[in-house]
Amino acid sequence: MAQTFDDKTKPAVRDRDGFVLAPLAPPPPTDRRRHGVIEVRFRSGPPAIYRLTVAGQLWASVEWSPRRRRWCIEDGVGRCLMHVEHIHGEDPDAETAIRLAKKMIRDGRMPTPEEAIEALRRRQGGAP
Repeated sequence: MAQTFDDKTKPAVRDRDGFVLAPLAPPPPTDRRRHGVIEVRFRSGPPAIYRLTVAGQLWASVEWSPRRRRWCIEDGVGRCLMHVEHIHGEDPDAETAIRLAKKMIRDGRMPTPEEAIEALRRRQGGAP
């Protein structure tokens, strides 16, 4: 059977009948801003919050959640994406959460500011 390519770069995983068994991994992030300098600014609370910006634009926040007693990693519009308690084997501190938020920006798990705004509009029932 000839090998097929779904995205012209990675072969699809198919069964004997040619059906795709698993989705392909997403392509690596292409937004060049992800590789810029990530600045971190702290604002004491309540709640305590760190703002992560690239070229002056807000990409993420790391906010202390008094109710959960954990640091929450949020996208550029304040939607919680992850609580640091999900990081096993590490102390749930601000530095750990900031490192993870930076990694999420770099590797594409953190939406761009534009993607975060668009997702917020969709959640609120606005126009796509």
